[in-house]
Amino acid sequence: MENETVLRALVGRPELDHEYGYVWEDGPDLRGIDVAMLYRKDRVQIYGYEVRQGCTRLEDGLGPDGNGDVKNPVNTITCDTNGDGKNDGNRLFSRPPLLVHAWVCLFDCQDSQAAQGTDIWVIVNHFKSKIEDSRTVEYTLPRRIEQAEFVAGLVNQLQWESPQANLVVAGDLNDFPASQPLTILLESGLRNAVQGIPYPERYSYLFQGISQVLDYGLFDLKLPLACIAVVPSHINADYPVVYAGVNETVYRSSDHDLLTFHLKILDLELFWVCSI
Repeated sequence: MENETVLRALVGRPELDHEYGYVWEDGPDLRGIDVAMLYRKDRVQIYGYEVRQGCTRLEDGLGPDGNGDVKNPVNTITCDTNGDGKNDGNRLFSRPPLLVHAWVCLFDCQDSQAAQGTDIWVIVNHFKSKIEDSRTVEYTLPRRIEQAEFVAGLVNQLQWESPQANLVVAGDLNDFPASQPLTILLESGLRNAVQGIPYPERYSYLFQGISQVLDYGLFDLKLPLACIAVVPSHINADYPVVYAGVNETVYRSSDHDLLTFHLKILDLELFWVCSI
């Protein structure tokens, strides 16, 4: 999301059938891009949330403390990598992960005494983009690798503290299914639900006419909760940039497509929409 003004405008849209709230904190991205989570107030109770920031010794010119020049990189020292009280690194994320702990109502939601539901942990992400890469050098990859390691560490911590926790890692990870960052995340015990999309439809972004998978829903769900399907809504990637300035249409409202995740518990289907 761009900022809180956009979030307020979105949840206030008259087309919405339900009242939505949002979880958001302003971040250090130089362009003002943040991550957020929207939720239905009648079905979801937020227990707590926090932004998790990492610290790296990378000198790549990237991140909120970089000079933006990957060929002559400078990163300002702003944080402590090893906890010794001395700053020796720079902030890892321009858009740090948003960690949300929530309770989701599944049955009898109108009756507060009879309502039944389940806990869920959600990590909302927007990893470093590839925009500074050249045809021969992936300048941005080392930062995404460390970002993936950081998020995998959060997953492992939650799995250790709450072995029965339902975990969702969602967002624009800005890398491909076989990439090292995705491999790191999957090795933490997550399942890539996007792999279940039929191959011709398995994309969320177009780059110079080439369809790509950059957006994901990764899950560690405990029975009887399961992800049974993922449905992409190609309203952005398939449409030219000229639609971006047309307010009367939903097409090209972003450069990435929506992904809808169908979750199931017993005979009840739920829907989770991921949009970048």
